[in-house]
Amino acid sequence: MTYQLLGKKGYFRRAKLASLGTISGLLSLSDPVGADISSRFSSDRPAVSVAGFREARLRWSIAESDSRRYWLTLNAECSAAERVVIAEAEKSDGSYALDATRLNPGENSVRLCAESAKGRFLTIAELQLPREEDLPEISLLPPPGVFSAMPAPEIRSAKPLESVLYTTDGSDPRFEDSATAQNGQMLSGRMAFGGNQADVRVIARSRAGVRSAILTGRYVVDRRLTGWHERTLILGYEYVVTIGAVRKFLETGHGASIGFRLGLDSLLNPNGHSMAARNFLLPGILTQARFLSYSQGGYGEAVTSAVAGPEWVIPLSLKRSVFFLLGVAPGVAYLSVSTPSRVNTGIVATGQAHAGFEIYLGNFGLFLHAKYFWCADEIAPLQGWGGSTGVVWRL
Repeated sequence: MTYQLLGKKGYFRRAKLASLGTISGLLSLSDPVGADISSRFSSDRPAVSVAGFREARLRWSIAESDSRRYWLTLNAECSAAERVVIAEAEKSDGSYALDATRLNPGENSVRLCAESAKGRFLTIAELQLPREEDLPEISLLPPPGVFSAMPAPEIRSAKPLESVLYTTDGSDPRFEDSATAQNGQMLSGRMAFGGNQADVRVIARSRAGVRSAILTGRYVVDRRLTGWHERTLILGYEYVVTIGAVRKFLETGHGASIGFRLGLDSLLNPNGHSMAARNFLLPGILTQARFLSYSQGGYGEAVTSAVAGPEWVIPLSLKRSVFFLLGVAPGVAYLSVSTPSRVNTGIVATGQAHAGFEIYLGNFGLFLHAKYFWCADEIAPLQGWGGSTGVVWRL
């Protein structure tokens, strides 16, 4: 590949001319004494390194010139007093292999010079040729981890890279001495993986040919973890100790519940961020049906309720097998009240607040929740503190 002074944007940052000139396909300028000079000056490498591409092939072609000789200078002007000549030629077309050891670390200026027929020293063209010895530092974005959907990672680097090579079969990516890949796939844009797990190994090469250390990472898809608790079934036993005016008639109640959780990451976090980087403020939603029975002496109440509301789950272990959760859920209830003198039924408002812990072993787990329960009544609300325990199953 040839990098021309007037070619691809970014390879060479500037061209300095000795006097006013024009650019139209070729680099041209007017000799102060009248000789019109047009030229091409290019390098086959944008940068070189002792540890990478050790030399750059410089090429020039000069037309419409009556100059008698031409030369290249390195980090010096074309004037006779300051010349540090690295190549000389009497022909207007030529090339020169510039060794990396002759360059200073960092930026270097190479000038194409000429002496006109009238004895003037002219700077025909100039290009910048960096010497880059630093090892490229690369990173994967997003970082490896567990995701709700397989991401398409990209490579980030503080400095420009010539090429990136990666593998997913467990083998190390390797470059040939040339620009072709010996083992692995050349990266163009973002990576693309199939399946639920990808073990990635990446190596990069700077534009000076210096190779990075091999970067490794594992991307895993676990849709059960989306929203921490997406598609989770909950079966529990409920126990409530009443408080307030109703307590002198009905002290305790018990029953059973069945619930279903749905993580909302697909709605609130559609890019599928890693679970390790998930925003804890994103909730899931809990829907639950419950039956509670209170009975004492000649008094009794039966509550069949349905509630729904947001729930937040925070992991307490790195493997995300232990969680703390809290939530609130309003709803409606069918209430049946019996006393020694009457039986009454109706649909009333209800609600609950809960907090607790869950421990998972694979897809199954156990939970223990503390709850506050409230249910409206025409005389006095039925309310109490209690708890529930049971099993959870990730679907």
